[in-house]
Amino acid sequence: MVVAAGLASAPLLAPLGLRLPIHPVTGYSLSYPLGRIPRPSVGAVSIPHKVAWAAFGQTLRFTGFADVGQPGPGKIEQRFAALQRFAEQVCPQLQGVTAMQWLGQRPMTRDNLPFLGICQVRNLLLNCGHGAMGWTMACGSARIVSDLVAGRQPAIDLAPYRWDRYGLFGRRGDQRWSSSR
Repeated sequence: MVVAAGLASAPLLAPLGLRLPIHPVTGYSLSYPLGRIPRPSVGAVSIPHKVAWAAFGQTLRFTGFADVGQPGPGKIEQRFAALQRFAEQVCPQLQGVTAMQWLGQRPMTRDNLPFLGICQVRNLLLNCGHGAMGWTMACGSARIVSDLVAGRQPAIDLAPYRWDRYGLFGRRGDQRWSSSR
């Protein structure tokens, strides 16, 4: 069996004695219809602004920021306003264009690496906690899981993705991780 359930992974696994530190981190995106606006040929990322953008068909999407948990309405409004200002700076033709807003929670681990591979529960494989990189890592993670199911050696070392990498399990399995560790 494979658990690949995003934020639902932690509560699904708890009855099996496996407590994974996967936490919700809220992300934001604005999707603009391009219409007559020229479609960018490549996407880009602004590290200082924590914003990425790319065109998908006739849509230009800007995505960014990360807030732990569920932010309040004021913070949400601030984030969308900042994302809109950034989008209009990068692409001034977007001024006055109404964007579709998206707000969602991503399943994050404290080191931003997913849990991938075997765990303490017999016949159970993990593929969860990918955070904002879920779509990016989906094909590679699926290949690793399919290799494990088929009994093949995965192409990469899975030690960094182990279920017990934080050293909490086996000693105090119900302890929550903290930023001080």
